[in-house]
Amino acid sequence: MTVEVDSQLNTVQEATQKQPVLAAHFMRLVATQRLSHAYLLAGQTGCGKRAVAQMVAMRLFCEHPTETGEPCGTCAECHRILSGDHPDVVMVQPDGQRIKVDQVRYIKDEFAKSPVEGAMKVFIIEGTETLTTSAANGLLKFIEEPVDNRVIFLLTTNKSLILPTIQSRAQVVEFSAIPTPVFAQTLRQQQVSENQIGLVSALTNSETDAMALVADNWVGDLQHELARWYGQLAKQDPMAFVTVQTGLVPLATDRNRQSVVLDA
Repeated sequence: MTVEVDSQLNTVQEATQKQPVLAAHFMRLVATQRLSHAYLLAGQTGCGKRAVAQMVAMRLFCEHPTETGEPCGTCAECHRILSGDHPDVVMVQPDGQRIKVDQVRYIKDEFAKSPVEGAMKVFIIEGTETLTTSAANGLLKFIEEPVDNRVIFLLTTNKSLILPTIQSRAQVVEFSAIPTPVFAQTLRQQQVSENQIGLVSALTNSETDAMALVADNWVGDLQHELARWYGQLAKQDPMAFVTVQTGLVPLATDRNRQSVVLDA
């Protein structure tokens, strides 16, 4: 699986900015050789789960760790991990809506193999909640029988969809929302309008969801209609009832946007 080159040098920065406490915690675990065999990383889309997992993998193989104990992000090993070319770091994402059977078979085959170049083998599986029950049970076998030189990171946006048996055998790590100043800066880098950042930040903590909101100026239209409606309410103008039907309801085009309009 290939990661865009221009994101390679930013992974450590992303992890330390979005999840500074967890990033530091995992770096200490690596430094003291106290990594567990299985982790379930749970949190919203874009909260830094993959960045933290990749940061751990990079630190395990990095040729030139920094003085503060972080991976350098620039050596050949770090680049190979982030480009998906390292034989001892296996990364899997859902193929479409789900993690497919052949992907699970690939994970099992890789789990059975010894590390090729290093002393460890790292598995990072995104969208774990999309595994079928049979596929999840297949992975459970490996989690139940830990191997010293294997560590697996199961990433999910919905912990409740993960089998209880997997949750009980992995260390569950809850990822907090991204700090508002960090998220606001991310939105600025994506050229989101400054007057929309406050509302978008209040509505979501996911960069992906945020970009969907600002697409085609949808959130701008929402702001405009909310301001008009609020102004009418402040003046006790009966037209406020009409504005709900003519201005706000048309923006609630699907279930997700209905929820966003109500939150706003």
